Amino acid sequence: MYRSESLTDQLITCLRKGNESEGKLAAIVTSLFFIQLGEPNDELFLQFRDIILPILRDESKSSSIRKN
Repeated sequence: MYRSESLTDQLITCLRKGNESEGKLAAIVTSLFFIQLGEPNDELFLQFRDIILPILRDESKSSSIRKN
């Protein structure tokens, strides 16, 4: 397993199951990870999109986690 794969697995876990502070930090790190990656990676983007969009749309979630 490559480092980026284990990092993405951990970020996905934090986004899905983490508490509010873990979710906020995972969202920030995910953004920075994509910037650092530099090259387009459609598969990875789709994987995160499928996790992040429901969080953004869920009004029961804290607004602070949705804006990060």
